[in-house]
Amino acid sequence: MGGGRVDPDDDRLVHRVRDDDAAALLAPAALTLQRAVASNVFIDADKVRHYYLTHREELVRPEQIRLREILVSTEGYKSEELPAREERVRELLTKIRKGEKFEDLAREYSDAPTAEDGGDLGYFEPDKLAPTVREAVVGLLEGGVSDPVQTRQGYLILQVVEHHAAGIPAFEEVESRIRERLYMEEVQPALREFLNDLRREAYVYVKAGYQDTGAIEEEARPVRAGSRRSRRRRPE
Repeated sequence: MGGGRVDPDDDRLVHRVRDDDAAALLAPAALTLQRAVASNVFIDADKVRHYYLTHREELVRPEQIRLREILVSTEGYKSEELPAREERVRELLTKIRKGEKFEDLAREYSDAPTAEDGGDLGYFEPDKLAPTVREAVVGLLEGGVSDPVQTRQGYLILQVVEHHAAGIPAFEEVESRIRERLYMEEVQPALREFLNDLRREAYVYVKAGYQDTGAIEEEARPVRAGSRRSRRRRPE
């Protein structure tokens, strides 16, 4: 094939289209199933608090800081061009100190790959940072901005976004994470049981010579009035 044309007889295209169509058809059904189950799962505040109080040791964390960066690159620049790069660093620091948002400036001016994420570098344990970076950010409060750090790539300006002390975090810091964990623990078995109930109520015909790989192992359970059998064999 040439010129970017698609061969309509290409089996891979057929399979891809079928897969895409199946995904598009199943997406609304999956969302409906999720809503049907999720609406019956509720995690109350007392349960979240109880988990926090009884799993405190599991929640212990080391000291962490979350950093953003702006990189003014000097790689590939001639020596006579470097003063202009240094001036760019000074201009950026002035903008930051006047109150412009660090992440907005990172998106517009940073030469680092993190620019599109507002310079977000994520979380680090301070003692695992490079010595020059650790020295630049140590002692900064949340929102604090470092002096420029000269690296092989250029000049780095760093901001401390969050600082978490070592130990057990406050309940408010982990409440949403605990709630999500408890929710998933309850919704997954509930979803499995919901699907099993649908299967039990479904009419499934298994043709001779085929195996029903989706069959459910039935336990002794009361028969509901008006329910249908989970599987029926069509008369041969």
